[in-house]
Amino acid sequence: MSVNKAVVLFLIGIFGITFLNAQNLLPLAEVPILELPQQDNKALQIQELEARVPGRPQEFATRINVNVTPETHGIWETTNNGDAVWRMRIRSPKALSLNFGFTQYQMPASGMLYLHSPNGKKAIRPFTDADNESHGQLWTPILPGEETVLEVRLPAARRADLKLELKYVHHDYIGFGAARPPSGSCNLDVICGAADGWGIVDSHRDIIQAAGAYHIGGTATCSGALINNVRNDCTPYYLTADHCGISTSNAPSVVVYWNYQNSFCRQPNSSASGQPGNGTLNQFNTGSIFKAGYTPSDFTLIELDDPLDALHNPYLAGWNRERVVATSAIGIHHPGVEEKRISFENDPLSISGWSQPSDSTHVMVNDWDIGTTEGGSSGSPLFDQNDRIIGQLTGGGAACGNNLEDMFGWLAVSWEGGGTSTSRLKDWLDPDNTGALHMDGKSCAYSVTPSPIVQSVCIPGTGSVTFAIQVSGGFGGNVTLSLNNLPSGANASFSVNPVGPGNSSILTVGNLASLAAGSYTITLLGTDGVESDSTDLVLNVSSAAATTPALTSPSNGQTAVPAVATFTWGASSGTYQIEVATDNQFTNIVSQASGLTSATFSSSLLASLTTYYWHVRASNICGMSAWSPIFSFPPDQINCVNLPA
Repeated sequence: MSVNKAVVLFLIGIFGITFLNAQNLLPLAEVPILELPQQDNKALQIQELEARVPGRPQEFATRINVNVTPETHGIWETTNNGDAVWRMRIRSPKALSLNFGFTQYQMPASGMLYLHSPNGKKAIRPFTDADNESHGQLWTPILPGEETVLEVRLPAARRADLKLELKYVHHDYIGFGAARPPSGSCNLDVICGAADGWGIVDSHRDIIQAAGAYHIGGTATCSGALINNVRNDCTPYYLTADHCGISTSNAPSVVVYWNYQNSFCRQPNSSASGQPGNGTLNQFNTGSIFKAGYTPSDFTLIELDDPLDALHNPYLAGWNRERVVATSAIGIHHPGVEEKRISFENDPLSISGWSQPSDSTHVMVNDWDIGTTEGGSSGSPLFDQNDRIIGQLTGGGAACGNNLEDMFGWLAVSWEGGGTSTSRLKDWLDPDNTGALHMDGKSCAYSVTPSPIVQSVCIPGTGSVTFAIQVSGGFGGNVTLSLNNLPSGANASFSVNPVGPGNSSILTVGNLASLAAGSYTITLLGTDGVESDSTDLVLNVSSAAATTPALTSPSNGQTAVPAVATFTWGASSGTYQIEVATDNQFTNIVSQASGLTSATFSSSLLASLTTYYWHVRASNICGMSAWSPIFSFPPDQINCVNLPA
């Protein structure tokens, strides 16, 4: 939220209707109201509670279809300063809260959409032209109560540019964030710390910031977490469960809430811990873009379609894709979509599957030692002993008072998923195909982010390269930029330094012809004197085309090659291309890859009674090598192995 938005929200929240009346607008009682059909809250609650099972997202609201535009409903007026104002009221009797789905939203510059309660005491931040998206939709967070005032303010000359169509009103019949029954008292609040006897929580403050609850389509709820990528550039990727139901078509309807947690520590197993908390829902992101999903490992990855607000102190969690069993684990979640809690498993996990244990698509917490999970926790992250995400919650029998298990879709399986960009994590979390096995998290409240992360040059032809440096808006003052480990002989300059919060600078690294060929890591630092951040840049310098790789395994003529073969070769500079074929002219290619950054490649299943041929070549910024000599392994020598179902 910008300063201007915060000020306007303050005015609406504090002055309410008095502020509006000062503009010579009609009293609110005279503004047209749309009365919606009454809903049977009790019957809807019973229906929902009976339908709840593990592996299903919980619902809290029912959809009411409407067709509202400023041309068909409400009233237009003009303020003293000549601004055009459109207002209308919407009432759904006995609703505990309302949220709205605009299937058309295009706000002109200087225009604002407000949603607030009739008395002006509850309001959602203004939506502006910054909320215009390519999908053209806007889905709002909840506003408590059965009646909401919709209000648009914009320059009168821009009225024709407004596009606003409300199609869905969602009537809350159970209470968003009010579990039925309330979440178990054994849960541990994330606000708890050493002063409360829970010092175990304090070392995990960063990953706590990654987790958030959300609703989709205005009716269903789940949990999830922000997740980092190898570029370390604060792209707002958000990992959750496939069974929560996010798809390409409904991803714009996702609304994620941040820092929804109790304000004080409710001791586990106390009566207070089993009662509703006092968390607030005023920090949120609305709208997303579907990136990938895979049902067997139950993951969905979306990208939030607005930048993260530094004032929310966002943290993008790290991850670990290695197929190793974690020695302990941490879960951070919203049980019953109530205030955020944290759970601990102090013993090694197990590998299992949701449908069949032999599927090996999930990791299993056998019995939580502190806390648990519940309905509404679906999609919440599971962290290993190094605070890196290894999965997201599918479901299980765990609850307060039992020793049952929880199952989490395994990130190691989701990495390759279904083998395409829309069914695996690899393309999004490692877009440059670096081969990273794990990644640490990053705070995006105080960040200096370069773009790109990696630059490659061919000398002597290229004398300099540039990086765009973005400074996040969370810093308290101007940020001074500097570099460590600049290669000897090179020079560097910033177009702007220091840089104001939320602004950018261009870093130019020059005199590159003086450098020897190689890869150089340069550390970029930024500080406002209180907060600081650092990130690494990589400069790859080449003076000649890549050399031809030397093949190592499978060796030429090797026998007993596994059905899932791993190909390796000697390292060269740049990236690699591999081809595997059933003929030495490579007209029948059965497996291939390009852009590989490490000297290894695992093939798909190979067939017995077939001779396979393979070769590799390398390329860098200066040019491509010749293909390597061809290696082959003969027929009848494929060593078949039993693979998991």
